Amino acid sequence: MQKTMTKMQSRTVKRIFAAKAACPQTDTSVLEAQIDGMVYQLYGPSAEEVRVLEGRK
Repeated sequence: MQKTMTKMQSRTVKRIFAAKAACPQTDTSVLEAQIDGMVYQLYGPSAEEVRVLEGRK
């Protein structure tokens, strides 16, 4: 599962880089949220840890 998740993250990061290279103002927040979700799924942070990571109170 970890290898699959890493490959998915890598592809998503490449998509972000490509989008930003084509147009630096491109909104990549959806792709960034996908990466966040994959990382949370992989490491299983608690709700409190997610709030800290996302800068929420």
